[in-house]
Formats: sequence, structure tokens, C-alpha cells
Amino acid sequence: MKKIITIGFIAALLVLVTLLAWQHFMPSRDAKIRKNLAGTWVMDFGSFIVHPDGSYIGWHTNATSGIVTNEGTFQIRDGYMINTMTKTSRTNARVPYVSQMRIIRADARELVIDDGGNVELVLRIQVA
Repeated sequence: MKKIITIGFIAALLVLVTLLAWQHFMPSRDAKIRKNLAGTWVMDFGSFIVHPDGSYIGWHTNATSGIVTNEGTFQIRDGYMINTMTKTSRTNARVPYVSQMRIIRADARELVIDDGGNVELVLRIQVA
């Protein structure tokens, strides 16, 4: 009986150590998204270029302002894309402006985010 309890305890301990090691060595979802973030991304109403350090410059069409240029940084944290806009061509905008959008799904070619109004925004990497 003691032998069975000891074997069960060792087996449970091995499973626990294996799970902890797997969690430690597997790259997090955030890290995978950060790795794939650099590049030129396009969406229905504009595009932006993200540099490896997370800084970006983007252009989009606005119904009242025409073409708007924004600059800033993107951070990926806890399943959210955090945008810190530091410069914009809109003269009445306050900067820096920080917003966060929940990442619904992401891979090397597509990033789908919730813009905060339960609207999915689909970004696709532009392949050269």
C-alpha cells in the first residue's frame, strides 16, 4: 500500500513539474504577437508601418479631416494592444493619447482586434 502511494505521489509530481516546465518554456501569446507585429499592415480605411521596437506611423481616411497621419507606439500586454499616439496631423487632438484594444486573434498575417465598441477591426500584413 505504501508503495502504491509513493508511486502515485511521484507520478503526480512528475506531471506537475512537466506542466510547469511547459508553461515556462512555451512563448506566451503576447510574445508571439509582438514577434509578428513589425511590418506594413493594411485595413479597410488605412495602413500603418510598425517597426521592430513597436513604434509606428500610420495613415487613415477620416470623413471630416481627410487623410490623417498618426505616430506612436504599440505594446502587446495581457491580450491587449495598447496604442500610445504621440503625434497626429489632426490639429485639435490631444497627445499623447492612450487607448487599448482587446486582441481577438492573431497570427503572422492577420490581427483581429475589438476596437472597444464591439466592432472587429481586421488588420492584414502586406506581403511584398
